[in-house]
Parts: sequence; structure tokens; C-alpha cells
Amino acid sequence: MARSKKELSGKMRKRMVQIILAALAAGTLAVTVPTALPGSRAEAASVQLAGGTTVDAVAVAGIVADGCTGTLLVLDTEIGTFRIVLDTNTQYGTTQYLNKGAIILTDIYAGTDNQFHAADIQINTDNAKKTGSVAVGTSVAKAAAGSTTSSGTTVKVQQQTTRVSGVVDDATTTDLLVLKTKDGTMKITLDASTDMSDGKVLIPGGTYKVDIYRGDGDYNHAAKIIDTSDNTVGTNAGVNTAKTFSYTGTVVSGTKQNKLLLKTSDGSTLTIKIDSGTDTSACHVLKVGQKVTATVAYASDAYLHAVRLTDNTKKAVTVKEGSMGDAGMLTGQSTVTVQGTVMADSTDDVMLLSVNGQTMQLRLDSGSKGTNLSAIVPGFSYSVSLYLGTDGYNHVATITNLAGNDAGTGSNVNKNTKTSVTGTITEARCGYVKLKDSQGSVWTIRLDTTTDTSACRILRTGRKIKASCALGTDGYWHATALARM
Repeated sequence: MARSKKELSGKMRKRMVQIILAALAAGTLAVTVPTALPGSRAEAASVQLAGGTTVDAVAVAGIVADGCTGTLLVLDTEIGTFRIVLDTNTQYGTTQYLNKGAIILTDIYAGTDNQFHAADIQINTDNAKKTGSVAVGTSVAKAAAGSTTSSGTTVKVQQQTTRVSGVVDDATTTDLLVLKTKDGTMKITLDASTDMSDGKVLIPGGTYKVDIYRGDGDYNHAAKIIDTSDNTVGTNAGVNTAKTFSYTGTVVSGTKQNKLLLKTSDGSTLTIKIDSGTDTSACHVLKVGQKVTATVAYASDAYLHAVRLTDNTKKAVTVKEGSMGDAGMLTGQSTVTVQGTVMADSTDDVMLLSVNGQTMQLRLDSGSKGTNLSAIVPGFSYSVSLYLGTDGYNHVATITNLAGNDAGTGSNVNKNTKTSVTGTITEARCGYVKLKDSQGSVWTIRLDTTTDTSACRILRTGRKIKASCALGTDGYWHATALARM
């Protein structure tokens, strides 16, 4: 008879706790029981890395799952699956191998690359070398970190990726994939390094799998595109690339992953095959109305084949702020804490946090709670507790203002005396916002921890918002709710 998820979760917890307690009794584990318990929200503790640096880390216990590599530990825990980077800073102890089903206790911390890293491995119940074992350790991490050949060429290391799948939105451009997944809409950067060998072009409405990694800039980056349609491309055998010519025109209806229909200036429509040799690095998407230049050549099948496609209509993608909602949000997750400065380009969906000179992209959702604030002001310092969501983003669980001028409690507000103000932000702190209305008047509006900011989380200077207010006993208007305009 099938066991319920709750029963399995309980058995997992009991098994891990028994092993942890046994290690404690034997004196082989120098941690406290509350910190070690799987699923606990333990406070971060200082842990020294192999290189001598000290970081704030929390303990996570779980079962080794599929997908592990020499530099990645995939751990199924009672509260979800963790993908944890193993590197030269990890204290491996006696661990040399990862085996599926083994129980591991590790201290993890948030790296500047927006991923969880293992500070150490305290317990590994199966360290034997066997079929399917994954070798790990400092030497493995060094080899994966890249090496230099005798000629001085640096070997490129593949990024750790997460696979997502969804439908391509019409807002996609050559530089940015807008993908509708089951968890919401994702924005994924496309560039010349994106591997398009298994999906030469993106067609709006088509379903694709995408391997993503956290890169520089505001979004996830696409490492590889995989087309799941039946419109597979053929080979470029027989294509006479020694003699090419170009056509510029507009993409028309009927274009598919393996066939471009291009309407030229003389009104004719060309049928151009897209094959395995087509270079689409300058044109990742084909959609009706798009202007494209196709460099083509004839092949032995008598068709024109695209040697290279170039997008002539690059458009900026605008995704409505706040549209990402609660995609990827989890509850009850263990968190790690970082401190940094919120950057000016932050949005209500993705907060950009500068940590030690590196930028972290953190998702804001309905589960993101402020301890002494209701809204977030770019340019100031915050302490943020975060966890890895199902969408590949780190999500904000709680955020605390470190710059002073905290939000009020809202206890001195008379909600029977109301008004609303629409205006542009001229100045903001966690405790107040100044709005310049259409008449040129500037309103100073107090902010409280009770202010509803679910429709406007980031107070950027120059942003137009609406504040619903009630009069406080201090003589100021207090915002009961903020909304984007």
C-alpha cells in the first residue's frame, strides 16, 4: 500500500535525527541538537571555510538525490530539495564520495554567485566507492574550477544549471526569453554563448526546455535551449556555403522551428530551411512581423538553406512590474542571512542586493515580510533572510532595515479620517515617503509596519504611486496602503 507524503516525511525526519543523535553521542559531531535537526529554522552560526574565511552558515540534513556532480550536492530534505555547490572552500572531512540515498549533514551559506555553498560536510552515512558513486573533494573542485594549458589557454568551466520548461511568450526578443512556466513568467537572458544546437530558434507559442544559470545582469541566463516540438531541423549536408547571398524581409505566418517564411520587399515569400548548420546567435527568435536578414545558400535538395539569420528589429521587452506574483515561493524553508545595499534598478518582483561588490537577485513575493519596515528604499542597507525557491531564484523570507528611520507601528492612526494622494516619489526612507502631486505640492506621508505594500514594495525616486492614507495623532498622514500606477 502506498505511503502518504506525510508518513514518508516523518520517517525521513526520524531516520536523520537518529543518525545525528548517534553521532552526537559518539562525540563525532560538535553541534547542538536544535541546529542539526532537519527542517529547523536555526540561527546562522559562524563556520570557518577551508581557506580560513569565516561565514554565517546554517545546518541542513537530508538524503543524497539524483543529479549530484563533483561540484554539486543535491539534497532532499524534509523542507524541499537543496542544490548546494561544493568547491575548494568546502571542508570535506572524510567524505570522498556521494552515494544516492546516503544521509548528509552540511553547513550551508549563500555565496556571492546567488547559490548555496557547502561550508563543510559533517556527516555522510555512505562514503564507499561503488557503481554510481560521485567523487568529491578539494582536488575534484580544483580541477572543475578551471585550468590553464601550457599554451596559456583557459579551459572554460560549465555553469551549474537548472532546467525549466514552458511556453515562449510573444514578448521574447533575440536578447531576452520570456518563458511562461507552471510557476509563473520567467525572464531569461539569451546571448552568443547560449547553446541552440537542440533548438535553433524560438517560436512564440512553442514549448521548450531551458537550462539556466545565474549570471551577471538582472536575469537568469540560458545555457541551452531544447525544442520539444516535432519540427526538428535537418542536417546541412549538401549546402553550398561557398556561394551565399542575402535576403531581408518580414517573418510571416507559417514560420516554424525548421522553416522560415520570409516576405521580401517585392511581395514574394521565400521558403528557407533552417538546419543544424544555421547560425542563429544573432537571431534567437522568429515571430510574425519581425524584420530579419537571412544569409542563404542552395543545397542539393534544391531548397534555400539559412546559413545565418540576423534580427533587424531588436525591441526592449517590458514585462509588467508585479506580474511574477508568488512564482517559486515556498513556506517553512530554512533560511540563510546576508547583508547588503538595495540597488536602484530593483523592482517589486526582483530586488537587486549589492553584497561585497557582487549583485544578488532576490525574488519578492507575498511571503516576504519586513521586520521594521513595510517598503524597501534603494540606496540603503538591509539584512535579508533568504531561501532557494522552485523557480531558481533566491526568495526573500524576511528583510530588516539597518539604516535607521524605521517604520512606525501604526497604532496612532485614525482610520475614520481618510484621503488618498497620487504623486511622484521625491524622497523616501523606511519611515516616510514624500510625494509630489500634479499641482506641485509635496506630501510627507508616514509609513508604518502595518502599511499594505503588496502592490508597491520598492520606493524608487521618480516612481509614480498612489498612497491611501489615514490621519495620525501626530498630525501626519499615514499610508494604510501603497499601489503602483
